[in-house]
Amino acid sequence: MIDGFEEYTFKLTDEEQRLLPYLRAVIRRHVGEEQAATAGQLSREVRDRYSVPGIEGPRMRKLIHNIRVSGDIEKLVASSRGYYIATTDEEVKQYAESLRERAAAILAVRKSLLACLEPVEQLLLGI
Repeated sequence: MIDGFEEYTFKLTDEEQRLLPYLRAVIRRHVGEEQAATAGQLSREVRDRYSVPGIEGPRMRKLIHNIRVSGDIEKLVASSRGYYIATTDEEVKQYAESLRERAAAILAVRKSLLACLEPVEQLLLGI
């Protein structure tokens, strides 16, 4: 769970776990950026198949995150068009670099926020 986002990032429920095989099958049909599917499109497809409410937005992204970090589907990347399976190693490298850049931007904001704390608090936080 992520602090402040517990409502969205709590552990997958048993019902959500049962949806993963179908979601994996759906995602495997989206090969190449031109076939990308948004989280909303994936949500609708799962909902239409299983009549499960609430598997939208953040929870769908949580399901996709689970698939991505498990390695169940290699080369699963995302763009502004949605999620898809990359067709080249170069796409994967570009996406990995994008993730690195976003992580660096987040860390820069964190550093800036923590810099306004008293030095003793900074020591306690290990910065």
